[in-house]
Amino acid sequence: MLAVAVAAIGIIAILALFPDALQSSRDAADRTLAATIAQDAISQLRAGTFTNNLVCTNANCSSTTTIRLQNTGNRRWGYTQAGALPTSTDPIYYCFYVYYTNLATGLSIVDTTVVWPTRTAAPTISPPPPNTNRFITYIAQYQ
Repeated sequence: MLAVAVAAIGIIAILALFPDALQSSRDAADRTLAATIAQDAISQLRAGTFTNNLVCTNANCSSTTTIRLQNTGNRRWGYTQAGALPTSTDPIYYCFYVYYTNLATGLSIVDTTVVWPTRTAAPTISPPPPNTNRFITYIAQYQ
């Protein structure tokens, strides 16, 4: 009888860990997708032209934003919960911000931030969204 009680307590303790484990798994997936979004955007900036980089901001590329790395500026756009560029009816889950500053001729620092969850392409900064990943890199112009 004592063995059954000990086994029951052990099983209950293990079952109590499941909600935390599931939440940790969701958080890890979201953070991985946020890093992938940032990496894809940075790769697109590196692959484009330094002076006139057109970046798609929706699924069919009918909406673009121009990033000119020889200047200083910022842009933002959204992504779906699956990490894809949205169609006109998709809700925005991740908001991607890019801030770029020209440091010298042909060299820019690019500071990207991914925030989630959000339901708009322009979430408020104060208070900050519950999840934020920030990535900073340098992009050089090659001739």
